[in-house]
Amino acid sequence: MVSKYFNRLIKYFESTFDFTRPFTWNGHTYDALACFHAHVDKYVLVKKAQLWACDSHEYCIINTYEESFTVEEFDQLTTVLTDYLEPHYVRNDESDPEKDHMYSYLTLIIVCGCPLAKDVIRKVKGYRFTKYYKMYTRGYSEAHVILVDTLNSKVYTNAAGKTKLKLCKNVFKDLKAGKE
Repeated sequence: MVSKYFNRLIKYFESTFDFTRPFTWNGHTYDALACFHAHVDKYVLVKKAQLWACDSHEYCIINTYEESFTVEEFDQLTTVLTDYLEPHYVRNDESDPEKDHMYSYLTLIIVCGCPLAKDVIRKVKGYRFTKYYKMYTRGYSEAHVILVDTLNSKVYTNAAGKTKLKLCKNVFKDLKAGKE
């Protein structure tokens, strides 16, 4: 069920995200890294007379666990968000993001096919990471964490990750309807 869920989830992201499969950082390998970038600007008559511009990004790590998923593994995954994705992808290894940066979502989707301990669920629901740049003038980064329990067809998120709840539940609906 984990691999079917993962493959169906990837289909939702394929049309708008760029994928790296598998993704390796610091000796650990993850199933996928998906990246989305959007640029919006407004100008008058010619592009040189730009009124405003903003860049939005989302970086999503998707990883699966068949046998077990522990609090230590969760902590290791969130370290990837804060110690690798945020400085390397959001800030390009600089002190702040580029000028027109509005927001970056650092999304972590964990797909589990094993029983989940209550402390893992509690840790996911309570996880928070938000970082503002130059007193918000260069935007912010926010972590969205989604934990998918394929055994019980349940989805758990942190407060910021609730925006992905419908998407993850739709994957379960598709699988029940026989779509792969």
